[in-house]
Amino acid sequence: MGIQVGTGLASGIDTNSIIEQLMKSEKRPVEKILGQKKFLQAKISSYGNILNTMTALKKTTSALTSTSLLTASSADEDIVKANAENGATPGSHTIKVNSIASSQSLYSGIFTSANAQVLEGDKPQKLTIQVGQGDKLQLTVDKTNNTLSGLSKAINDAKVGIKTMVVNVGDVYTINGSNGEIDFSDGTENKTAALKEGSYTGEDLAKEVARALNEANGTDKFEASYDATSRRFKIFNYDDKKDITFQMDEETPMAKILGLKTNEEIVLKKGGAGVMSDFPVKGLEGFRLVVSADAQGALNTITIKVDDKGDGKDEEIDKEDEGTEITGLSRLAYDPTAGIKHMSVAIEAKDAEIEFDGYKVTRDSNKIKNLSDGLSIELVAESEGKTVSLNINKDIKKMEESIAAFAEAYNTVMELSTELSMAPEPGAQVILGGETTVSSAMSTIKGIFSRTFDGKALASLGLRHQKNTEFKSMMQKKKDEKGQEQQEELNVSHVKFVLGLDTKLFDKAVNEDPKIVSKVFEDMSKALGDVVDDYTQRKIPLRKDGLTKEIKRVDDKVQRSATRLTKLESDYRGKFSRLEQSLSKLQHEGDYLNQALGGDKGGGKK
Repeated sequence: MGIQVGTGLASGIDTNSIIEQLMKSEKRPVEKILGQKKFLQAKISSYGNILNTMTALKKTTSALTSTSLLTASSADEDIVKANAENGATPGSHTIKVNSIASSQSLYSGIFTSANAQVLEGDKPQKLTIQVGQGDKLQLTVDKTNNTLSGLSKAINDAKVGIKTMVVNVGDVYTINGSNGEIDFSDGTENKTAALKEGSYTGEDLAKEVARALNEANGTDKFEASYDATSRRFKIFNYDDKKDITFQMDEETPMAKILGLKTNEEIVLKKGGAGVMSDFPVKGLEGFRLVVSADAQGALNTITIKVDDKGDGKDEEIDKEDEGTEITGLSRLAYDPTAGIKHMSVAIEAKDAEIEFDGYKVTRDSNKIKNLSDGLSIELVAESEGKTVSLNINKDIKKMEESIAAFAEAYNTVMELSTELSMAPEPGAQVILGGETTVSSAMSTIKGIFSRTFDGKALASLGLRHQKNTEFKSMMQKKKDEKGQEQQEELNVSHVKFVLGLDTKLFDKAVNEDPKIVSKVFEDMSKALGDVVDDYTQRKIPLRKDGLTKEIKRVDDKVQRSATRLTKLESDYRGKFSRLEQSLSKLQHEGDYLNQALGGDKGGGKK
C-alpha cells in the first residue's frame, strides 16, 4: 500500500501544509490578475452609468428643441386644434372650416362569404391599384389568393398607401328574374315594378323597391325604408290622388322577401299612408370588400384596373355589354376616367377648405403645418359657418421648465464623471482614471457653453454656471493627549459650479426677442445633441468593447495560469509522494541492517 502525501509517516513532515504554502505563493500573480479583471468590470459598469446619464441628457435636448416659447389655443377644439412653434408671432386669428379633407373609400358589391372566390374560372388575372399619382400596385390573382379575404390580405401586405377590409354587412337579399317583380294597381291600370337583379342589403333593397315602383308608376311618390333592428320594411305612398293596391298572394316571392301577409288586400292609401312588414325578415349573410386610401385630398382618388381577359389589357367599356351582369374580378374594377364604376363610393376624396383671417385656403390634409409662420392647425370638423378664434401667446414658464430639466441632466452627467474620476477613498484606485474618452466627452460638452449661437452667448440669456457650496461631513483620525487614536467628525465645504438658469435674464431676453431666444436654444440643443450622439453611439460603445476584449484576454490568462497551477500542484504532490516512498524504503532497509548486525554480535560470544 502506497504512502499518502500529507501524513508524513516516513518523514514526519506535514507535506499538505508545505504544498498549500507553496501554492499560495504561486497563486498570488493570479489573484493580482483577477483584481485587474474586477477593476476592468468596474470601468465597464461606470461607462454604462455615464452612457445612461448622457442618453437622459440627449432626451432633454430633444424636449428643449420641441418646446416653444409660444402657445396656441383654439376657442373650439371640437372644430380646430392649434399649435404654435418657435417663429410664430403672438396675436389672434379667425378661422372658418368650410370642409375637412377626406380619404376616398370604395366598397364592392355583395359576396356570399369572406372566402367567396373573386375570379370567374381558374385562369389568373391581374389587378392594378393606384392612389392619385402614387406607386401602382399590380397583383396577380390566382389560386393562392382567389378569395375576398385572400385578396384583401395581399393588398394590405403590399403597403402602398391602401388599406382594405372585408365587412360583414349582415342580411342580404338576392333579386333575380323569378322574384324581382311587384304587381300593383292604381285603380285604373295594372302595372308591374321590376327590380334590378343583384344582391342587396336591407337598406339598399328598400331604395330599389322605391325606385322600381316610381319607374313603373311614372311618379316619384313612393318611398321605402328598412329598420335593421326590427328587420322590417316600410313602403309609403305620397301620391295625393290615387290609392295603390298590391296584387300579391301567398306564393308571391316578393311578398315573402318583404315580409307581407297576403291573405288580405294590401292597400297603400293616398297621402302618405304606408305598409310595414307583418313579420321580421331575414336574408343571407353578405360581405363587401372595402378599399380606402391613406392619403387625404381630392387628387388622391383610387383607381382599380382589371385585366379581365388575361390578355395584358385592362377592362374597357363595351357598349354591347351594357346592362349585362358584371362577374369575376371585374366586380372590383373602378376607373371613372374610363367610365368603369363597378365599385361604389362610400367617402369622396376631398380637400380641406378654410377661411383664415378672411382668406380662403385649401389643403389636401386636415393637418396643416405652417399655416402662418410657426402656426400649425388640425381640422376636426366643419364649423358650419361658425367663426373660431385662435390665440398665440408667450409661454415662458414651459420653456423655463424644459431648461431646468436640461440643466439638471447636464449637472448629473458632470457630477457622475467627476465622482468616477476621483478615488473613493485614500489609496483606492480611480475607476475612470486615465480614461480619455470620458475626459474628452466632458471637455467637449462643457465647450458648448463657451460658444455663441446666432451671435448670442448662452450666459447672456441666463443659462450659465453658478457657484454652489456644499458641506459634507467626514471622519478624521486624531490622537488625543494620551497618544490614543480617536475619530473626529469634520464638516468640510466643497465648492462646485453647476449649470442653472437666471430667470430674470431669461425673461428679459424673451420679452425683447422671443424668436432669437428660441433659435439660440434650438441651435445649442442640436449642437449638444450631436456631441452626445457621437459619444453614446460611437466612442463610448467602442471603448466598452475594448475593455470587454481586455477582460477576455485576462480570462484567457487566468485559464492558462489555472491549468499551470493544477499541473504544478500535481507535480509537488508527486515529488513529496516519491520522497516519502524513498524515506520509507530507507527506513525499512535501516531496520533490516540493525536487526542483522545485532544477530551477528550475539553469535560471536559463544
